[in-house]
Amino acid sequence: MNDLYNHLKALGINIGIDSLKSPKSKPLLPADLLGGRVVENHQGNLILVEKRLNLELPISNDPISPIFIKWANSINLEKVNVSDFTILDIETTGMLGWGTVYAFLVGLGRISPEGILVQQYLITDPTQEIAQLIELEAQFAKTKGIITYNGKSFDIPLISNRYRFYRTHPPFNTLAHLDLLHLSRRIWKERLPNRALRNIEAEILDIQRAENDIPGWLIPQIYSQFLQDQRAEILLPILYHNQMDVYSLAKLFIHLNNLIEEPNQKDLEFIQDQIALARFYANLKFNERAIPQYQKCIESAETSSQKLQLLEELANLYKKMKDYPQAIPLWEQAAALGSVKAYIELAKYYEHQTKDYSIAYQMTKAAMSLLDSERFNQFDRLYWQSGLQYRLDRLRRNIFPRTLEEEDHE
Repeated sequence: MNDLYNHLKALGINIGIDSLKSPKSKPLLPADLLGGRVVENHQGNLILVEKRLNLELPISNDPISPIFIKWANSINLEKVNVSDFTILDIETTGMLGWGTVYAFLVGLGRISPEGILVQQYLITDPTQEIAQLIELEAQFAKTKGIITYNGKSFDIPLISNRYRFYRTHPPFNTLAHLDLLHLSRRIWKERLPNRALRNIEAEILDIQRAENDIPGWLIPQIYSQFLQDQRAEILLPILYHNQMDVYSLAKLFIHLNNLIEEPNQKDLEFIQDQIALARFYANLKFNERAIPQYQKCIESAETSSQKLQLLEELANLYKKMKDYPQAIPLWEQAAALGSVKAYIELAKYYEHQTKDYSIAYQMTKAAMSLLDSERFNQFDRLYWQSGLQYRLDRLRRNIFPRTLEEEDHE
């Protein structure tokens, strides 16, 4: 907890209350008005606002989904439970310059069967930043992982920059980090063009914020106004906004964990989400999950083009597994729906796997005939034709070697 403080002392840096001449010079903190309390350490004081919220979700303390672990690509997540993570969301002074920006409010959340405990560390004066960082250091020491939304690009780099500004190492470099923005994009990119947290709240989590919430872009301006006139009440909407971000992240984390591990029909009402989940499983090589999910999607496909694409993807998955008996009927279905790619895959199979050049030749000819239909434009034809013609010529040499040799002599 005191690593940062001791490091600064060794450097001869006096910041916070060490640099004050008397206790009377401490800034007054409007903790009562903001519903919090003053916390103090070796380098100053700040306000801590704590609130426990009911997530209205069944919460167990079981280990998180192994699929989630593989997606996060972190060995630190082995045997980690939901309650072992700390949710992080910050509010900053604005992006006037990376070196001058700091997080005046840091919201942390810890999930338990009782709900979520939200802890908000607020500084009402820039000189309190080092005290805030020391408190955060103590909290990060208790956790095994961090959950953010776009935190890999924003929250974590910004806070890390502030620790380095005081010439010390960030305390969370070795922690697992789940940035739920990236996973949300994977699952809902086809259905939700806007994956901002507020939109995910409304469309997926059914969360409605109070009318006194404010847009995030307005927060730096309000805090700047507070620093000028010290009217603490104008910070209340900011505290609420940050609290709701932490709350939403907690619900989103549990929702995604449950969706990935045990998807139900209610969570997969839309075909776009069903397809995204099948692709997610396949990308992580959880084929035992991907295959039945793809099969459900094929049955539920809304258009022939959608079904064709799903058939191609599932067949390709079987091909990677070298399970051709399962792939062939899927390619045949896709070919019947007008897939040049499926005809080519069938031609490859018969040419290279079974050495049945006659059937491979027929499949290639069928692909070329399909390419001449009205459904393909000239650019599609240019893309496929040269490769198909090359394959067709090679197959003819294998089927009619003598005839072609005689033709060449003539």
